Amino acid sequence: MLRRVPLQPGVNKDDTAYSQETAAFIDADHVRFRRGRAQKIGGFSAVSSDALDGTPRGMFAWRDNATVKYLAVHTNLRHYVWAGGAAYNITPIRSSGTLGANPFVTVSGSAAVTVTHTSHGLIANDFVTFSNGDAVGGLDLDTTFQVTSVTNDNTYIITASSNASSSATGGGSSVGFSYEATTGRSAGVPGLGWGTSTWNASTWSSARSATGLLLRTVSSAQFGEDLLFNPRFEGLWKWPLDVTARATQIYQNANSEVIAPSEIGSMFVSPERHVFLLGTNMNAAGVTGTFNPMRVMFSDQEDDSTYITTATNLAGDVVLSEGNQLVAGTSTRLVNLLFTDTALYTARHIGDIDFVYDIQLAGSACGLISPNGFAVVDGKCFWMSNTKQFFVYAGGQPQVIPCTVQDHVFDNLSAAQREKVYASHNSEFNEIWWLYPHDSDECDRYVIYNYIENTWSIGTFDRTAMIDRGVFDVPQMVDSSGIIYAHEDSANANGSAFEAHIETAPMDLEDGERVMELRRIIPDLILSSGGSVDFTVKHRRYPVATETTETSQQVTETTSKLDYRVQARQMSLRISCNGVNDDFRLGDIRMDVTPGGYR
Repeated sequence: MLRRVPLQPGVNKDDTAYSQETAAFIDADHVRFRRGRAQKIGGFSAVSSDALDGTPRGMFAWRDNATVKYLAVHTNLRHYVWAGGAAYNITPIRSSGTLGANPFVTVSGSAAVTVTHTSHGLIANDFVTFSNGDAVGGLDLDTTFQVTSVTNDNTYIITASSNASSSATGGGSSVGFSYEATTGRSAGVPGLGWGTSTWNASTWSSARSATGLLLRTVSSAQFGEDLLFNPRFEGLWKWPLDVTARATQIYQNANSEVIAPSEIGSMFVSPERHVFLLGTNMNAAGVTGTFNPMRVMFSDQEDDSTYITTATNLAGDVVLSEGNQLVAGTSTRLVNLLFTDTALYTARHIGDIDFVYDIQLAGSACGLISPNGFAVVDGKCFWMSNTKQFFVYAGGQPQVIPCTVQDHVFDNLSAAQREKVYASHNSEFNEIWWLYPHDSDECDRYVIYNYIENTWSIGTFDRTAMIDRGVFDVPQMVDSSGIIYAHEDSANANGSAFEAHIETAPMDLEDGERVMELRRIIPDLILSSGGSVDFTVKHRRYPVATETTETSQQVTETTSKLDYRVQARQMSLRISCNGVNDDFRLGDIRMDVTPGGYR
């Protein structure tokens, strides 16, 4: 007897496979649910073959007044802007000048070069550029290097592209240097506290500052045509829409007076055109001191460089109480949101010179898991919480989102690297994506929530950051090696096959009372032209019995049926594809199943 398989949209990983009465899906990779049906997600193409330096931790897209498109990509090492088909390094220059006489020391047969510079302030992996130097030990060092190691406050090591031909000290008396802004960590350090960090860092048996041990994340926003960004626990940087220029820090005015904090946890720009700084080492009175992770500062309206309060401006600050640190902030269509590690605050614009923002606690026990772990859709904000739940704010109090893959995600999420979680809206499909590290040091999985249909899906991806379409025609993502991809643009993985699969929970007859015999499957699905999928039947007699997998059968556009002779108490179906241009969307599959004996 032909029976329609009542496939239920969404993946459920949190209940046992046998407990799911209807034909639910228990596993998937590269499959989404749209209008109640499972379909393969779109493929991707590399925007460029040139990898960016470092691991990407932030993306932001915007247009200038001439509608030119820009894409900022922030890594733990450098900051880039992608424009006109090319990537430009906009990393700020921290310091520059001339080194002392003969600053280079080479050793014959070695590529290691010792550089002398009193109070250089560098750390390993920082970028340094030399110019106007004389060759030393047969090496021309007028180029850019990454610092290999730091010997002490006055010397450091770089690695040349070849070995020195002799041991020598030299370089001349006019060697110019240019040091890029300090680099950050690509991974978090678990177990912050006494003795944590690398060898010879700080002093024995002293607590380490979290600001130096947390991984580098970057918040960014558009201000006018310009780009503002903040590498966590560094300053506020501004890039003036010039691909030949580097970003500069908003810190001192022309009179060398401090006008903004030099340590900031994160930032965003409100619709009212105030720049919010979350966690700072300066207050609105202009007093610089110890970093306060719960201080909120906001600039004067329409001014990205005024943070000190006067009688005639709208700058200000407030210290929040619920939580240990501010994690991030954002704006919905209705209100500004401030996330701490334990709570959510709202910041409503009043605009009065004595009362610029009304900041209120919206909810507790709903802290944000990471600086990029949220996504905004009009008047709603969705986020992953460090309480091992998903939340949505749409006014009032934050609400928990019921999730059928909650245990699967949080029980396997790498706790030490949770701050790498990265969320984004995928507006074409009404989805929120979270990229996260699954028992690994880097983001390698995703979880998708369809907020219109309330369905969940899961899968694998080497992606560390993403942004929605809007400025660009399709979403943009970047992998851990620094390659940027345009997504949802094809059925393929950068020209190669983009594999996908989905698997149902075990199905039975009469609650498993009787053995059933499968004779035929009538496939119903939409396939790409010339594409195919494989149907694989799995079966067993009892929930804990050994599972048997039948030989896969291929389904093409002309396949009318698949013949089987299988007897079992439970059967599940896996649908997969692994060919170039393969694409599919499931319909109503039917199975010819007859009751067997009571055994």
